[in-house]
Amino acid sequence: GYLYALNALTGKLFWYFDPPTVVRHLTENANYVVTGNYSGTLPWINYPSTQPFMQCPGENGAVESDIAFAYSKIYVATYNFCTYGQVVPVNTEGSQVWGVTNLQPDTATANTTIYAIDASTGTVSWSYTMPNIPYRGWLTASNGLIFAGSLDGNIHILDASTGRPVYDVYVGT
Repeated sequence: GYLYALNALTGKLFWYFDPPTVVRHLTENANYVVTGNYSGTLPWINYPSTQPFMQCPGENGAVESDIAFAYSKIYVATYNFCTYGQVVPVNTEGSQVWGVTNLQPDTATANTTIYAIDASTGTVSWSYTMPNIPYRGWLTASNGLIFAGSLDGNIHILDASTGRPVYDVYVGT
């Protein structure tokens, strides 16, 4: 759920963007750039508790889209939602056995914010929020516009310099 700008030659961090609309709960281990702490040995998300948990962002993370780069800006869409789950023992093999059961995404409160980030500084140029629309899609920049595919069946078309909606094209879900 972060956007990083790195020096391509050295890998050194230039800046990172922590979207203010993304709720973070039980993701301290993924927040190591901010905290400076990371534990590669943490057994599970809510360790040592074995009670049901809520994790925000959910299992897909908070950036669930292709990003676009144009007009000296990076366009990124955040997918803000939480997931409920229960830690369980991993005692069988299979692609669906990974230590969590009853995984339930909270799509009822999910929302999306599209950001235009200045590529040189990492500062927000504009943002556009789509309330109640969980986002899994793509962003494309062309001819001064940003095209954003969305789970509501629309292609949302925004002005690339202001973020103002230009038009929605319904193509079906």
